[in-house]
Amino acid sequence: METYTSEQANYLMEYYGAKIVGGLLEESTGSKAVGLFMENVDDEKYIIQVEGTLIRGVVKPKRRLDLVAKTQGLPSPAEILRDRSV
Repeated sequence: METYTSEQANYLMEYYGAKIVGGLLEESTGSKAVGLFMENVDDEKYIIQVEGTLIRGVVKPKRRLDLVAKTQGLPSPAEILRDRSV
């Protein structure tokens, strides 16, 4: 699981927000991405999760940003940060 600094996470959320929201969260469920959020996992380290639409009215799934980017055919967060040199 990749973690990011606060600055990196904010940049990635801004970069991916409009590109991911409304797209497919996960093929097996058909859930669509509705938003991104940062989750603090350790002192000053964050992961980015993508929240999906309800499945059968019960479960509101979430997946890591890198997996959703791959599902949607977008560059990985590592590539985006490498190109930006954050």
